[in-house]
Amino acid sequence: MEAHTENREAYEKPWEPPTSLQTTVMGQIIVGIPEALILGILIGIWSALTRLGLNFDQVTGISILTVLARKTVDTAMIRLIMRTRRSPDYKGAAATVISFVFAPIAAAASVFFIPTLPTALYMTGFVCLFFIIVICLTEKPWNTSVSYEELKERGRKVRIMTREHFAEEIADGRMTFRPTDDEGYYLDEDGNRIETDRSTNQ
Repeated sequence: MEAHTENREAYEKPWEPPTSLQTTVMGQIIVGIPEALILGILIGIWSALTRLGLNFDQVTGISILTVLARKTVDTAMIRLIMRTRRSPDYKGAAATVISFVFAPIAAAASVFFIPTLPTALYMTGFVCLFFIIVICLTEKPWNTSVSYEELKERGRKVRIMTREHFAEEIADGRMTFRPTDDEGYYLDEDGNRIETDRSTNQ
């Protein structure tokens, strides 16, 4: 009975994703910038080859708006899935459907920056759609083989190996890393282990 009560209280207690919203947004921006650059280059090449006549402002607007639209909804849906499951593991059927269903919507966002020519509209939208689908296939939102906790464990092992490899440089002061304990956990300003990743990318 007590165990049941504790479980119910734990479930009713507000749950927060281990990674803060600010960190998630910053991560999406870091990833989104090269995606927008690559998409802009592809659209520019496509426009030149097909003589669509898109200028620099239009190419820039299309690439930024398309990536921004996808990243915004992607971030919102990921955090919604986490909160619903009360788990940082968001990948699966729901994430896959969201990623691929939203791809055409993000591609359609480019309409605002394309001249009122049906050919330019459809062709450029197709390039955006193809690019986003490739990104989705690369991210593999259906892949649940590695959990969040396993990724954290890998990160701790990498930090330990990194410090062992650069032990001499660290001792000489030539290299500095964020302080960790012997097991690879980050430490706060008071030297206490940080069990969660609310303020980090790892």
